[in-house]
Amino acid sequence: MTQPNPVDIDALVETWAIVQHLGKHAAAVITQAPPAAQRARAMTLTRGRLERVGIQTCPDALTYTLSYPYAQAEALALQEREPTSKARAELAEAWGWLKRTGIL
Repeated sequence: MTQPNPVDIDALVETWAIVQHLGKHAAAVITQAPPAAQRARAMTLTRGRLERVGIQTCPDALTYTLSYPYAQAEALALQEREPTSKARAELAEAWGWLKRTGIL
């Protein structure tokens, strides 16, 4: 079972403090999330920890997939390399939420 890495979240807490000090709009986007069948427990743990420290979190997580490194290796955006993929759809959902909330 995948669990949130406390070091990553601790670093995010420090970054969040800087963002808040600067008065910027921001949110965490969970990336490299486990596939859907394994996701529930890991996401509950991660979101719970972020909520406890007061970090706004995008409700749409990005699943771990090899789509991202392949796109990067080919100097393409994920949307260019795989325009009809699940990964592209997840990215669009997260982007849409960030736009709707005024973060972007």
